[in-house]
Amino acid sequence: MRKEINGEIKINGQKMLVKQVKKWQYNNENDNPFVSKLNENRWKAFLSVKKGWNTLDTGEFLPKLDKNFEYGSYWVHEPNLKLDNYKNYIVGKFDTIKKTSSQPEITVVVLREGISPVNYTYALFLHQKTESSINESLLVFDFNEDKISNLYMIDPDVYSFESYRIGIIDTNSEPKMFKHFASKERIGQIMTDKELLTFGIEITKSILNESGKKVVSVNTANDESFPDIIYEDKGIQYYVKLIPFLPPENDINISYGERFTFSCFATVQNAYAVALPIGFYCMDTFGANPISGSTFAIKFNSAIFC
Repeated sequence: MRKEINGEIKINGQKMLVKQVKKWQYNNENDNPFVSKLNENRWKAFLSVKKGWNTLDTGEFLPKLDKNFEYGSYWVHEPNLKLDNYKNYIVGKFDTIKKTSSQPEITVVVLREGISPVNYTYALFLHQKTESSINESLLVFDFNEDKISNLYMIDPDVYSFESYRIGIIDTNSEPKMFKHFASKERIGQIMTDKELLTFGIEITKSILNESGKKVVSVNTANDESFPDIIYEDKGIQYYVKLIPFLPPENDINISYGERFTFSCFATVQNAYAVALPIGFYCMDTFGANPISGSTFAIKFNSAIFC
């Protein structure tokens, strides 16, 4: 997280005392892409801009812009660009970056506080290094429903922020969402413990496979005497028992009694016994209940070796 030094912040090269500036506090819970379909669509539009900057391809995000879209910059005193003018501007901007090989590094951040109010608390942090200088800026967003209504490039010293991380992160350093596939008659129903465990086993198996681990077997019978998953890594076998929980709970109260009788089975086989808490955050219920057929963010807590 960015921090002020000695009670001062620098805005566009000019130092100002923090006590002279009103600061807004931000909480990104209302923008969380895992709590509503609208937020999910906004998140996808937001990421399309990130992808556009990463690939220098405007086709990734121009369709996500609202018809009354405006673009502005903290360093430019001219009126904001409307949609058609912005399209011409950003195409030229990307062409210049390609020609000068000055591709910026793009990071997703969460705004925590600042001296300028925002309506959407996720932003893109641009770090651009050239032969003569290092330039940093924030691209902040606003929306009209699920269309981007405003983009504004601003000095990052106006805000404090931190890198965004939630749940499982995919290869593009973005949050990964998992779709639960349910039978027609179960869609919309609260998931049973059996369904939740089976879903968790499927997810864990896919993640192990993606990371190059060899999955030896799975067991969806919910038998406490046997592991849910057995996998092998560098010649060592791991017997895994999943412990489902619902975020935002972080501390899982696990009993070490008969619940881990599977560990005896692992010991006989010269394997490691592992209890692995796995959290399920359901988008459709704001995390309150897991609903069959919904999309989930998945969080693993620290594994417990038994």
